[in-house]
Amino acid sequence: MLRSYASGETICHHGDPYNGVYALVSGQLKIELPTSDGDYKILSMKQPVFWFGQGASLEKGRFYATITASSPASVLFLPHHEFERLIQNAAYCRAIAILTLEHFSEASQVLGQLLAADVEHRVGARLALLAERAGGKPPVVLPITQSELAEMCNFGRHTVQQILGNLEKRGLIRTGYRRVAILNPDALTLGSGMNVVSAARDPDES
Repeated sequence: MLRSYASGETICHHGDPYNGVYALVSGQLKIELPTSDGDYKILSMKQPVFWFGQGASLEKGRFYATITASSPASVLFLPHHEFERLIQNAAYCRAIAILTLEHFSEASQVLGQLLAADVEHRVGARLALLAERAGGKPPVVLPITQSELAEMCNFGRHTVQQILGNLEKRGLIRTGYRRVAILNPDALTLGSGMNVVSAARDPDES
């Protein structure tokens, strides 16, 4: 079933019981996880095609994240009873398992980036991963704000603004209103080795 969501409309909340599997067809989604202090932080921004809900459906548990449309979005929905029928076929079951492994792989990469000491590398690698998941050849345009990127990298907006300016001067990205164009994902992944901004001295550090 094809469902439409307005910008800002929540598709599922963290802790909601399983009800089926979803696939983003158009638009963009914001993925948020709860923090230990009861707040929510942006984990990622997703563009088509992105599948979610299969983990909760497989274990008949609850959704791990809150997923909200950050722009008008169209989403395919497969009810749980149809999902159960689908995975009786070994080929479909394998495909769903691969989707779940892709999510785990991305989560592992994000964790590794958050542990990086070099703040410029952390932001650059995060942008490169978002571009990789978005697909397509460079330039890959990410409809993302500096505040959203800062939250994903666990930095303050001022820090991210400085880093983006440095990356743009070196021809790796191009910034615009509510978007960042990735011109050289490979160079962003490798990092510059030039930690020009100290996150510890940033007054608005998250």
